[in-house]
Amino acid sequence: MVEHLLAACYGLGVTDLLVETSGSRLPLLDGSAQPYVTAMMQAGMVRYQVGPRTAHLRRPLLVQSGTRFIAAFPASRLTINCFVQLPRIGPQYVSFVETAGAFVRDIARARTFGWVDLPSARQRLGLRFGLRKVTGRGQHGAFVYPARWRLTCEPCRHKVLDLVGDLALLGRPVGAELFAFRPGHDINLEFVRKLERALKE
Repeated sequence: MVEHLLAACYGLGVTDLLVETSGSRLPLLDGSAQPYVTAMMQAGMVRYQVGPRTAHLRRPLLVQSGTRFIAAFPASRLTINCFVQLPRIGPQYVSFVETAGAFVRDIARARTFGWVDLPSARQRLGLRFGLRKVTGRGQHGAFVYPARWRLTCEPCRHKVLDLVGDLALLGRPVGAELFAFRPGHDINLEFVRKLERALKE
């Protein structure tokens, strides 16, 4: 779940961080970026006089995969307009404008969801919240959400969280307005690669 940590870093403006872990991957914790946000805020942060400059997009950019896409347009700061279509829940839309405190308030607490091996999910993943089964897949698999939502349109907000985490791979803030239709890590990473090339032109 490295994207949750990266999203917390981007949302808080953290650009230098040493992370040590005893496992092969970062812990899922509660499935959101909030535990990382809390840990970093409690530890305290040192502000540099000069940090990474915002990377401003100069021209529109589009990445498409089937019916899914991410379109970006030049803007002074990061704005993400996200639309998702989810099993049994239907369409959700969230607009996130990067401002001081907006990530912590509106995005960081949104928890993950998706296909899991339901009988062992809570024990294997160490989930700290109940699961709500939505659709079955085979004998054991199911598409699940947190049983109770913390935020309105929480699944869509988590998609925004994931996209912010993937954007953090650029290593600097982004000035662009994004329209993300059914985003996921595969198309997010393709977009980040294309964005990186465009910023070098």
